[in-house]
Amino acid sequence: MVCAKGLKPFARATLYFDPPINLEGATIVFYAKGGQGGENLAFAMKDKENVQGFDKGRLYPFPHRLTPEWQRVEIQLAEASQEFDVRNLTSLRLEFGTKDIGNKPGDTIYIKDLQWIF
Repeated sequence: MVCAKGLKPFARATLYFDPPINLEGATIVFYAKGGQGGENLAFAMKDKENVQGFDKGRLYPFPHRLTPEWQRVEIQLAEASQEFDVRNLTSLRLEFGTKDIGNKPGDTIYIKDLQWIF
């Protein structure tokens, strides 16, 4: 489990892949909750050809924001963004900062059981 506090404007957690990995046909699954409820979280990806990939590939899996209870997320990568080559992903990122996502300083987000399933 990861506990992330939005203390910095650009707070985020990134998984880097070198060499790039093939997640064609994969679903990203994880659980998240907010410390108080009302926090927001974004998911982003980047392939080796998209330098600005995080801006293009940002998704908000909780359209009504997080609650203090665990919520399951399933992101179908094939449907997430047509601009990315999911066969050559170089990184996946969870964003929770104040500037990126609009959380307040000190907001807390918990994430557990991140996995990709084929």
